[in-house]
Amino acid sequence: MKYGQKKIGILGFGVVGRSVLSFLEKRKKEICQKLFGQDLTVIFTVWVDSLVDGKISSSDHELLKRHSVTCVSGAKKKLELFLREQDYVISSPGFNLNAYHEYDDKILCELDLFDDFSRHKTIAVTGTLGKTTVVKLIDNLLKQVGIRSCLAGNVGTGMLDLVACDTCDLCQTGVLELSSFQLERSKKFAPDIALWTNFYANHLDRHDTEDAYFKAKINLLKYQDETQWAIMPVSLFQGRSGRLLGQYFRNFTSQLCVVCVSEHDKRFCDHALSENFLTKKRVVYVYDNCLYDRDQKIFDMTMLPSVTFKENWVMVLATLYIYGADLSRIERYLCDKSKAQGALLLNDHAHRLEFVAAVQGVSFYNDSKATVGQATERAVARVAREHASLIVILGGQSKGVDRSDVIKRLSQNSSVKKIYCFGPECEHLGFCHKSYDLCEIIDLIFRDMKSGDCVLFSPGGSSFDLFDNYKHRGNFFKELVLKRSAQVS
Repeated sequence: MKYGQKKIGILGFGVVGRSVLSFLEKRKKEICQKLFGQDLTVIFTVWVDSLVDGKISSSDHELLKRHSVTCVSGAKKKLELFLREQDYVISSPGFNLNAYHEYDDKILCELDLFDDFSRHKTIAVTGTLGKTTVVKLIDNLLKQVGIRSCLAGNVGTGMLDLVACDTCDLCQTGVLELSSFQLERSKKFAPDIALWTNFYANHLDRHDTEDAYFKAKINLLKYQDETQWAIMPVSLFQGRSGRLLGQYFRNFTSQLCVVCVSEHDKRFCDHALSENFLTKKRVVYVYDNCLYDRDQKIFDMTMLPSVTFKENWVMVLATLYIYGADLSRIERYLCDKSKAQGALLLNDHAHRLEFVAAVQGVSFYNDSKATVGQATERAVARVAREHASLIVILGGQSKGVDRSDVIKRLSQNSSVKKIYCFGPECEHLGFCHKSYDLCEIIDLIFRDMKSGDCVLFSPGGSSFDLFDNYKHRGNFFKELVLKRSAQVS
C-alpha cells in the first residue's frame, strides 16, 4: 500500500453494504478528516460471504466496478485476514464478529456513523416483537399529519441513505427499526425518541446469553440526554427485564414515558416503579378504552382499526404524542375506519396472521413472521377469539432459546386442539406430532381436520433451517394449502 493510503473494508453487500458504500463515496473527505485527521486516499474493499449475502448480482458487480471497489469472497480470503488488512471496517449486522474481539477498535458501527452525520429528528424502535408493525404505523400516521418521515434500518432504506436527504426537503424525521445486531456495537447513537416495545429471550445463538442480548438492546437508551425521550411499556420494568434494567437505569438522563395498557399496569407504575426507578417520568395509560396522560384524555381508542395488537397501538400513539403530532387529526383520520383500515394494512398482513383459505369449513392462517415463541402465543390468543378449535404448526430454528415452556403452555391451552411440528428441530420440541417435511404435516392435517377447526401456521422460530427467509416460508405454506385445497374441492 502506498504512503498516505488507507483501507476501509465493508462486510457484506446487501441493503446495508450498498448504503455504506454510497455514503463513504459521497462523504469521503469528511470521513477521512474524522477517522485519520487529514484528507487521504482511501481504498474500499467489500468482503462477502455467500451464506449471509447470497450471490452478488450483476448490477452490484457493475456498481462496484463503477466505484473501483474490489470485492473478495470468504472462499478466497478468510475473514480474519481481511479484518487484519483494513484500517477500519463497517459491517452489515448479519455478520457475527464475536470471535474477532482483537479487531474491535477497527470496527465502525453503522448507527454511530448515522449519529455523526445525520441532521434528522429520529425515532428509533427496538424490541423482540412488533418492531416492523410499530415503525410502519408511526411512519404512516406521521405522514397523515403532514410530517415528512422516512423508514430505515431493518425496514425501508439503508440508514446511511437517509443522510443524503439531510440537504434536501424530502424527509424531516427518520423512523428506524433497529435489531440487537445493529445496536450491539453502538457507542454513541442517541435518538430523539427511543421506543422499546418488549423483551423476550431471542438470538441467543448470536449473543450467547439473555443478559448479553439485553445489553445490546439497552444501547438504544444508553447515550440519550435530558432533552430526549425513552418510551417503554411497564412490562419491561417487571420480572427479569426489570431486574436487568435496574443495573443500568439510574445512570440514564433521558426523560421517560411509561406506557400502561391495563389498570394493573397503572397501579404497578404508580407504586413499585416510583420506588425502584428514580427518574422523572410521564405515564401514558389506557382507561375505559381511552388513552390518558395524567388526567387528560388524549385519544379515543374505540375507533382504532384492527390491524395489530392493542399493545402496539398504545405504544404507537404514545410515541406520536411525545413527538408532538396532533392526535386529534389522527383521531379524525381513523374515524373513517374503511379508509384507515386500507391505508394501515402497511403491506404487513402478508405472513402476519394472513388469511389463506377456507377449506371444508376449516380456516387456514399464515403467520410465518412469528419467529419467537411469544409471537406464536400472541397469534394463538388473537385467533382464539374467533375460533375455538386451533391446530397449530410450529417449526424453524430456536436461535438458542429453549421453547419448551412456550410449547407446554400452548399444549395446555383449551383452544389448541393439536400441535404439529416440522423441520430439523422438531424432535426437540415435544408435545407435538412431528415430521421433518412440512408437506407431510399439511397432508396429515387435511386428513384429520374437522369443520370448525382453524389451522394456524405460526412457527415460533427463524426460517433459515429450510428457507431463505420468513416470506419464502410463508409462501411455501400458502402454496401447499392452496394446492391441497384444489385436490379436495
